[in-house]
Amino acid sequence: MIVRNHTITTKKSGSAWILLEPNKKYIRELNETAGFIWSLLKKPTTPDAIVKKMCQEYDAPRSEVIEDITRFLKEYKKLGLIEEIH
Repeated sequence: MIVRNHTITTKKSGSAWILLEPNKKYIRELNETAGFIWSLLKKPTTPDAIVKKMCQEYDAPRSEVIEDITRFLKEYKKLGLIEEIH
């Protein structure tokens, strides 16, 4: 299971999402697709559940979505924006 890092402050502005990280002097803005994924991470979820919802939302092939989600989750975990829970 994965979830947003609870120390990140999140704000939605129109279709964009703004992330405020503690002790950082900048904000991070997410595009619509990344914001959709971010919204799914509010509650603990699985990568497979995210893939299913992305396929439904964007009418995209599962094979393409899996690659994108895997890359997104790997990068955001590396940045400390999301965390795994057991």
